[in-house]
Amino acid sequence: MTPPGLRQLTSPLLHTLNLLLMVGGSTWFAESRPILPLLMVVMTGAFYLAIWLISKERWVEGSGSPELYRLQVERRLAIVRMTEALLLVINAGIVLSTWLRLLDTGGPSGVTQVVLVVLVVFLPVLFFVPRIYRTQNAINEMAGTGSHPAGTDPQGWKAGIIYYAPDDPATIVPKRYGIGATFNFARIQAWVLLGLLFSPFIGLSIALSLLR
Repeated sequence: MTPPGLRQLTSPLLHTLNLLLMVGGSTWFAESRPILPLLMVVMTGAFYLAIWLISKERWVEGSGSPELYRLQVERRLAIVRMTEALLLVINAGIVLSTWLRLLDTGGPSGVTQVVLVVLVVFLPVLFFVPRIYRTQNAINEMAGTGSHPAGTDPQGWKAGIIYYAPDDPATIVPKRYGIGATFNFARIQAWVLLGLLFSPFIGLSIALSLLR
């Protein structure tokens, strides 16, 4: 059974809304808030890189079990939907708060706006996290792997959270604790991807320091 790819995992609606917010916000506020387009592009790129990484996570074959396949697809879809929803909320919050400031309508203060965005961000997390945990535990139970994620080497977990298994060809595997995925740090590809994941934020920090 073939794992679903990035196209099958992403939602066309959420993908379109996120791109519209990124392009629209970058265009509308390019002159008044020149750092905003860069911030939104970096944020969107980082989130979609994270989604791509999830799509490349270790796939447990399970002797062709249809139920194990269904659970793995359900888990990946839930993680991707949560990531897409978080990106949508953050992009919408950036655009709305910037728009209110430019209008100077006397609306909520900057601190209040940040608090409201943080509270709304928790909504997708509260909705998806229990579902992800449920499917993740069901996968491990079906695979008979006990406390370590299905498809990983029990001896590869260092300090319980770092995965370093030279004999495991996988680059991305499910986390042992929590949700989402982590890297197999014995693979050079893992370090390259980790650098790509953090490079946009490092570049943004450098750009902000140069603009001051």
